[in-house]
Amino acid sequence: MKGIVVYDTSYGNTKKIAETIAETLKESGIEVDLFDVKNVKKLSGKEYGFLVLGSPTRFGTMSFAIREFAFAFVHIEVDWCENTFEKPNIRPSN
Repeated sequence: MKGIVVYDTSYGNTKKIAETIAETLKESGIEVDLFDVKNVKKLSGKEYGFLVLGSPTRFGTMSFAIREFAFAFVHIEVDWCENTFEKPNIRPSN
């Protein structure tokens, strides 16, 4: 099984946590890719069995970059087994 950890960070704390999660999974024998959300442009669902999202909190919610990333996945209904995800130019209405 191969997974992906996608994070956003303001001061480096979420990056450290994401790196720790990825490292722990790798030590358990799970293949993991680690990306800053700003560097994710295209994902192939055929490559990954799971997704972990990490975000700093801002005003009690996730960062805009992670929110936009998650919003795109929810609204285009990605089938992780078949499709390739390419980040659309979508902005949440809130």
